[in-house]
Amino acid sequence: MGRFTVAAAIAAIASPVTSGASAFAQTGDAPTAQLDGRTREAIAEGRLYLPDGVWRLTRSEDGCNIQRDFIRDDARVTLAMRQQPAGPTEFSLIGAGFEIGDDLEAGFVPGTGLTPFTYLRRASIGDRHGVIYTGAMFGDGQAISQTGAANMRYYVAQAKRTEPVVLSTGPLGQALAALVDCQGQILESLGVDLAVQRTLSQNVELTNVGALIDAFENEYRGRLLRQSGRGAITVFYVVDADGKMTHCRSTDRLMSAELRQLVCDTMTEVAQFTPARTAQGEAVTGYMTQSINFTFSLWPGANGQRRR
Repeated sequence: MGRFTVAAAIAAIASPVTSGASAFAQTGDAPTAQLDGRTREAIAEGRLYLPDGVWRLTRSEDGCNIQRDFIRDDARVTLAMRQQPAGPTEFSLIGAGFEIGDDLEAGFVPGTGLTPFTYLRRASIGDRHGVIYTGAMFGDGQAISQTGAANMRYYVAQAKRTEPVVLSTGPLGQALAALVDCQGQILESLGVDLAVQRTLSQNVELTNVGALIDAFENEYRGRLLRQSGRGAITVFYVVDADGKMTHCRSTDRLMSAELRQLVCDTMTEVAQFTPARTAQGEAVTGYMTQSINFTFSLWPGANGQRRR
């Protein structure tokens, strides 16, 4: 069986400089992990991965992505950060030696601490392998100033059974500004007027949450999705001035493509909205990012395996 809940929506460009999107942090808590002894030793001894090239920005229907390679001796590590407007950050760390099952703790330094990431998924670039994980870019969900971004020095990843990785990122101001600008371009291409968004008196609102939850659960049973567990799927959508959803995209690669498609299909068919409005009461095109929480449990044999 499957149970769904719809979390509060977020309506603001997910600028990593002005918004940490803390509602999407995997653990649900502020980070508590600190640099362990091996990581501090690596920094003190200069065992750093140094930049190989500049941050590269790409844009697709799945969002905006910035990516950079880092090298130490013959080893190469790639860090990528991808965002949809108003969504969390999806990190890809390739070539660092981390695997599913690691108790990964990661984050930018200096900062308030590292974020524990409990749910990882495999990723690769060519023959180099790594992991994907999702959360707020700066962990604690607090705003970071341009000065703070300019003072960043490292991206750190550590786990008990894997050698820590310290990437010498240096200042992030220009890279983050490019990411924010890219997200604005996506919104404008979908009919969202950014200047109008800054003066809204009412954001887009989902009005039939109960009916939508029922529809999710019915669709889940009807399609017999063979998976179990719990988590959240992030959905980005645009609603026009008539209250019609004109765009829906779930790009969370931590979840199966089938489950992501189910969520958007169901929202397209069932979800009802009131449109965003200006201070003058005029209905305008707006957007939201919604977190759909779920808990799935399988009945015996539902996964195609016989009971012993």
